[in-house]
Amino acid sequence: MSNPYPTLKASDLTLYGKVRRTHGYQGELLVTLASPSYEEILPEFLFPVIDEIPIPYRVEQVRGSIEQLILKLQELHNLCDAEPFVGCDLLILKKELPEEDESDGSQIIGYTLLHKDREIIGEIVAIDNTTANILLLVELETNHKQVPIPLTSEWLISLDDPNKQLTLDFPKELLQL
Repeated sequence: MSNPYPTLKASDLTLYGKVRRTHGYQGELLVTLASPSYEEILPEFLFPVIDEIPIPYRVEQVRGSIEQLILKLQELHNLCDAEPFVGCDLLILKKELPEEDESDGSQIIGYTLLHKDREIIGEIVAIDNTTANILLLVELETNHKQVPIPLTSEWLISLDDPNKQLTLDFPKELLQL
């Protein structure tokens, strides 16, 4: 008989939020969500990233609001169980997201950013979509410094998914900030 739960790939998961701290003494977690629209999601499982490995935990309860979302994972029963999760990223299955939020930009994390002259700038290590403009956090190839680069349609030259490359025409002065 085949496994009804095939192995998940990293591409099946996306960032749901981050554990800010514990809440109370019953193993609850206070979470900051990656997107305000995630407040409406009642996930069956969340995947805290522990030692760089997403581990599935069944969600027992979700309550609160976007400012103070409180989660109870089934396997956490007290404060001691919950404390190791503080600071952890929480991932969710992409298929549990509302349609409009599936493309939050996180799919280009790990891509190489190129300037229009094909010069390699660095690796995209994070996406900040909490501001009016989406910002790419790029780790520069030259000195490993991380700099924010706005992602605007005016600057987009190409997106090469097979080679994991994004080419933009942006002012190189942004790299000096």
